[in-house]
Amino acid sequence: MFNVDAANYALSHQADWFDDFLSHDWRTSRFSKLCALLVVYNSRAALLSAFLACPLIALGRTVGVLPNDRPSSCLVYVVHLFVLCFWQRLRSILRPPIMVFLDKLCIAQSPEQAELKEKGIIGLAAFLNHSKRLVVLWSPRYFSRLWCAYEIAAFLTDHNKHKHILMMPVHAGITILLAFFFFSWMASSMLIILGLLRYGALGVQLGQDNIWTVVGGAVAWVVVPATLVGVPFSTLSVRMAKHLHRAPKQLKTFDVQSAACFCCANAHKHPDTGADIPCDRELVYRKLKEWYGRPTDTDKEYLQRFNSLVHHRLGRSVLRQMPHAVPTAPLLCMLGAASMPWLADAIERMLWRIQVDEDACDRCDLAYYLWSHVFLEWAFVATMIFLTGLLAVTLSTVAARMFPNTRHAWRIGFLVFTLFVVPGAVLTGTFFLLLWTADNAWPPTIVFVVALLLGLCFLRPTLTNHRLAGAIEELEDPSDVTPTATPQPSFSTPEADHGSMFRMPSDVSVWSDGFRI
Repeated sequence: MFNVDAANYALSHQADWFDDFLSHDWRTSRFSKLCALLVVYNSRAALLSAFLACPLIALGRTVGVLPNDRPSSCLVYVVHLFVLCFWQRLRSILRPPIMVFLDKLCIAQSPEQAELKEKGIIGLAAFLNHSKRLVVLWSPRYFSRLWCAYEIAAFLTDHNKHKHILMMPVHAGITILLAFFFFSWMASSMLIILGLLRYGALGVQLGQDNIWTVVGGAVAWVVVPATLVGVPFSTLSVRMAKHLHRAPKQLKTFDVQSAACFCCANAHKHPDTGADIPCDRELVYRKLKEWYGRPTDTDKEYLQRFNSLVHHRLGRSVLRQMPHAVPTAPLLCMLGAASMPWLADAIERMLWRIQVDEDACDRCDLAYYLWSHVFLEWAFVATMIFLTGLLAVTLSTVAARMFPNTRHAWRIGFLVFTLFVVPGAVLTGTFFLLLWTADNAWPPTIVFVVALLLGLCFLRPTLTNHRLAGAIEELEDPSDVTPTATPQPSFSTPEADHGSMFRMPSDVSVWSDGFRI
């Protein structure tokens, strides 16, 4: 925790509002948080950019700017990953950047800035009150950390009760990225191999004449890398489902007095220099007493009052938003991008058809041709990616509930991997076999419709989220958990800076019901 630089505080900027307040525990790895934030903030823009790149790549193949082969369509992945990593910088060129509050940068952390740090802790409610949304990078230890409890306490005041809370499991980012790489490899490999099979060129590419050697080599080329990525994806998905399954119990047994605090764990001594450090717990308890204390309290009843608030109100408002495994919306955005090379190839074939035969409309139904020979393949592949991805998430949830105490999660992950890959492979093989051998497009279209209906079934909200909320909602809602002093600070607006981090200037005073920065 104390590996901080006083210069980090200078990276923040003064402003009068911000879009999101990022709440997280400090012990979770930075890489996990980075991946989660990339998925939360950039996945939709990356999907849109990949979609818009498809016709450009197809046109480039048609006019000869790009090699006119199927691997060229995979350039769409380059566009997608570039936007996924750098979208916020690209966005800031045309629009003001998304403003967020990150405590490590916006609240002074070094021991030399202890007084400034105290002001930041006391004024945390002001930051939350001037945020549009609370983004929680949830981890299994989140509700056991004092700082996280304090941020939740400030956001649960009446002033913020209508604001939205986004619960993002911090390890979901890595899991979703692994899912993207897995399905991208499967989709691109199928695109290239099936194209070579269709034109009888696969054996030439592999340097073999024997059909079984050719097929075996192609399968190994696809399966081995897919397994190396797919098993970690399913393993992390199972592990995350286990952690989320325990979330209601964590909230039900939450106790702010048992919440861990780094300063108290180190006897209020700097671990490197041995110098005294201020106690964060005293500052947090002081604010909780202001918000939840009553004149008739004889001891620390305000802490129990806050615990009750977390047990009930947080359970109803937050656990409904907790995903049962991998969050669906960002997962679908990343899975959608995995099928984009097929769309680029379909558009190229459409342009080629129009270019080589301008009278195609006079000799056949162009719409039928485009569906049966061009877009049906892309629609099926995209549907299968969604279906298989959602099936993997569902199986992960089921496995986490059936084997809650299994230590070797990778074994369960491998089982889940097998259970969602094998049906997907069978359905995909059936589709392409019918597509190439049937006299018309109806048989493969029926397979596509079946896959689409199955995907919609898995896309429906499951009972898991409702069980998460209902796990603690069965308790009666106590009537004495309303804050007695709701912080609603209003302050003179400082000059806004178009940076991405926020802090309150140290010379601004904020008053409301005894609340002051």
